[in-house]
Amino acid sequence: EYGAHYAWTPKEIDHKVQDAMGKTYDGVAGDMLDVMPTVERILAESASEPDLEPVFDNREPEPKGSGLRPVYKIGERLGLVRPSWRVQGMLRENSIAVLFGESGSRKTWIALDLALSIATGLPFLGCFPVKKGRVFYIISEGADDFDMRAEAWARAKGVRLKDIESFYYLPSNYNFGDAAHVDWAVAEIGQRMDGVDVVFVDTLSRNILGDTDSNETMNGCYNNLDQLRQRLQAMVLMVHHTGWGNVHRERGARCLRDNCDTSIRIERDGMQSTIACMKQRMGTEFAPIDVGFSLVRLPDLDTTE
Repeated sequence: EYGAHYAWTPKEIDHKVQDAMGKTYDGVAGDMLDVMPTVERILAESASEPDLEPVFDNREPEPKGSGLRPVYKIGERLGLVRPSWRVQGMLRENSIAVLFGESGSRKTWIALDLALSIATGLPFLGCFPVKKGRVFYIISEGADDFDMRAEAWARAKGVRLKDIESFYYLPSNYNFGDAAHVDWAVAEIGQRMDGVDVVFVDTLSRNILGDTDSNETMNGCYNNLDQLRQRLQAMVLMVHHTGWGNVHRERGARCLRDNCDTSIRIERDGMQSTIACMKQRMGTEFAPIDVGFSLVRLPDLDTTE
């Protein structure tokens, strides 16, 4: 508050004042009247330290978090910062994407195929090249069946599930409307993984509390997920539901579509689902993709199916 740079930090000065007074204080007005002479003496001692003369610059203290950010001349970052493709022509690294569809549209099956393809380096849907990476999957709906689904995928692809080293999942949920849950997620990911490249949130509605029709609520959630992306330097993909009145858009506030980098809709027709790109911020929307499904039986694991 004095507009000077002293030899000691405020915390160090605080401790020195407490030692000099022989007691602690809580900063209320009455206590401060007794403390101020000691504070002034301690500050004078700090200022008199050799080669540590305070510099008064007549400036008000800068607000917290007011550090200057880099400003660029147009063209300086050309070819340097645009993320490369995680899935060729579909999803970019270090971006935020939404994959949405009606209940029963097989969006989790498609998301799981995508996640396992990235973890193994196998082509997505058998034909789209991927960049192999580490996957963390938050499965908040149908978690008890998740390993069975993954085993069915592995057998269909000729892969042993136990050989997939870079895929971990959490059978629970967060509240990404609360910034503290970003810290929680980062800590839990760090329990088993030394870095992550893609985080799946399945489903978004199970990982946020509050009114999802509110732009304020959804903007807060999106900003926190963007913090998760930045801290992990990972792509974040949200699996979400469609609106009730309009099945061609994401459920809830429109800011989700406005803010995300990629939006993909899943629509089911019998044993086939169609993947349609609704938005591609850093590229051209890819053409609709028809996906066929087949039943994989696991009689050795579940005799009821």
